[in-house]
Amino acid sequence: MPRDAAPVRTELRAYADVPGVRSLLVDADERLWCAVKETYAVALIHRGHAEFWSRRGGVASAPGDLHLDAPASVHRDLRRDGPARFQIVTFDVALVREQAERRGLRPGLALRVPLLERRHPDRRPLLALHRAYRGRPDPLTRQVVVAEALDALVRQLDGADAWPHASVARGRLGRAVELIHARLGEALSLDELAAAAGLDRFQLCRAFRAEHGIPPYTYVLRTRIARAYAWLAAGMPVSQVASALGFCDQSQLHGHFRRAFGITPGAFARVARRGHAPLAVVESAARRLAAVEP
Repeated sequence: MPRDAAPVRTELRAYADVPGVRSLLVDADERLWCAVKETYAVALIHRGHAEFWSRRGGVASAPGDLHLDAPASVHRDLRRDGPARFQIVTFDVALVREQAERRGLRPGLALRVPLLERRHPDRRPLLALHRAYRGRPDPLTRQVVVAEALDALVRQLDGADAWPHASVARGRLGRAVELIHARLGEALSLDELAAAAGLDRFQLCRAFRAEHGIPPYTYVLRTRIARAYAWLAAGMPVSQVASALGFCDQSQLHGHFRRAFGITPGAFARVARRGHAPLAVVESAARRLAAVEP
């Protein structure tokens, strides 16, 4: 390694409401690394090209790739083209084993592949996990993202091909939706929603996407925005709307409302006080509220 190489910088994130999951954002120099893994890990490459050793030989790595590692596996860099940035999210072994056993699997530690191909359907929940740990999501968002990512990771275990995809009665899911509407301004947890439906958190996430096309946290946000629209149109002050719907402050409501309707809550309230709403807002409301977030 050159004497003037840039130092390695890291940022660790972990949250009490999702125990056993940690994120490490790394800005690395060009040194070659060798390590034995003790957890399951999903690494997203942001910058840099490299080649590393997996149990199946040398694997090329580029920005956008998702690496998968299992406990007891060896990661050994063979070459690295300059500095790199990557994010590693780790799952304690107990979490993965518990989820696998819940699905009737008794897998070994091994994963099928070291890299998840670009068109693989399970990239979406794993990329969402990395985005969530780079931002500052609310607890429900974080819990749903972790649950869906853990589900996706378990599907990559050797022997998981025959994993059953159980159907869930719509009536059960309806009880979770009723709870959301009844406590719209409160900070609901994923466990509370799952308990209301009589499901576990993983079943709830899968069923919710299958039924509504969006995860529970997006449903909560879109419902809050729809309620804000109605209350502002009825003349409720912006500050009261933000507080009643569980937003941290007016600025948070401002950002979400503007992205949904193309107008700020304050501007919309001023027009509503004059007795009418902007035509463009009314025409686009349903379409924007139904848009599915990635």
